[in-house]
Amino acid sequence: MADHFSLRSSSELIVGPDQVFQDFSDGAALVELAWDNWLCFTVTAKEPSAESLVHRIATFLSEVIPPKMEQ
Repeated sequence: MADHFSLRSSSELIVGPDQVFQDFSDGAALVELAWDNWLCFTVTAKEPSAESLVHRIATFLSEVIPPKMEQ
């Protein structure tokens, strides 16, 4: 996904017992990609200008990850 959006690491990778997160930038916007035991994967705009990038990432993920099947 980082390659698809030309994202480059902007911070150190933080790995904890229940979470992993790192900031990425496309040169114009800064987002945080994170995973934890409670919310699973999240993408957060770190500044207002990054909100459109978050929406584009959400659209991309909704197209490449199949919906969860109801049981």
